[in-house]
Amino acid sequence: MVKAWADGIQKTTDYVRINVEQAVKPILDHLTSGDIVCLWTPVVSEYNAPGTWRSSDNSLVTINPALDIAFVGNKEGVVSLTHSFLESAPIQIQIYPTSVIEWVEDPFLMLTNGEANSVVRVVLVLQSEKASD
Repeated sequence: MVKAWADGIQKTTDYVRINVEQAVKPILDHLTSGDIVCLWTPVVSEYNAPGTWRSSDNSLVTINPALDIAFVGNKEGVVSLTHSFLESAPIQIQIYPTSVIEWVEDPFLMLTNGEANSVVRVVLVLQSEKASD
């Protein structure tokens, strides 16, 4: 509900109903240990300042406020993520342990005996039992 009026003119108040949807999309009900989540939001204050995200338990989810990125730790539990503009609407998320590690094959990568101190990067997908249902 938005209240609007003209300053200095009596009886000009009006109310406009605004239908809104979920503030955070996609709706997350769980995360897996090792997940990295972007918490960016386009919402800004009246002074064009961005809000900040906060985690109720940094051992479950650590948030980098400069990047709005959440790093899920390796503990199981429930964490609340709260945005400073939506203090009354925290998001409750269950953290599950990793139960499946999937190696994503790269057709151009051949692993053999490599040079000393060389680094090979591979893509791994970490999943919990809940995510693999």
